[in-house]
Amino acid sequence: MNSRELVKSGLVLALIAGVCGLILGGTYALVKPKIELVKDAALEESLGEVLPAASARFVRKELSGNVTYFVGLSGGESVGYVFDVRSSGYSSAIELLVGVDSSGVVTGSKVLSQQETPGLGARVVEVRLGEGKPWFTSQFEGKRGAELKLSKDGGKVDAITGATVSSRAVAEGVYEAASRLFAEARKAEVKG
Repeated sequence: MNSRELVKSGLVLALIAGVCGLILGGTYALVKPKIELVKDAALEESLGEVLPAASARFVRKELSGNVTYFVGLSGGESVGYVFDVRSSGYSSAIELLVGVDSSGVVTGSKVLSQQETPGLGARVVEVRLGEGKPWFTSQFEGKRGAELKLSKDGGKVDAITGATVSSRAVAEGVYEAASRLFAEARKAEVKG
């Protein structure tokens, strides 16, 4: 192949790549609003799962340090908060939503994303046969304060066998939400 043919082939390839890029960009621009609607609907559903007392009405707010939380409302009154927290697991960051009622009791928690070791740390999202939600995160419901820690750390939550680091990461995230973040949100609400 001589240099003229090589340049011609390169230009054809660049043209094809450009057209493909435009098609992909245009497709993304068309479907992006639909993707956002699906994501928003999934978030609303998750918020309702972890704070069921809120009649599917949540107001998004921010705390210092870019911490997102949601105030759950029912009949126009605040019934609690949902915090979006991240904690360092064994092999990944674990992102979870934690619902806390107005008195500081955890109403639910849900792992949104994790990349922990399959068969070990990934069991933080495991749903046992016949149960409707993950057994590990269900242990936090109805607890507050030091009860939210693992039993080996003085709390009332059983760790996943062989996955102490992942278990502790989730427990620390829930504890963080129900203690420090809850206190900051209450303080912000009183100021606001």
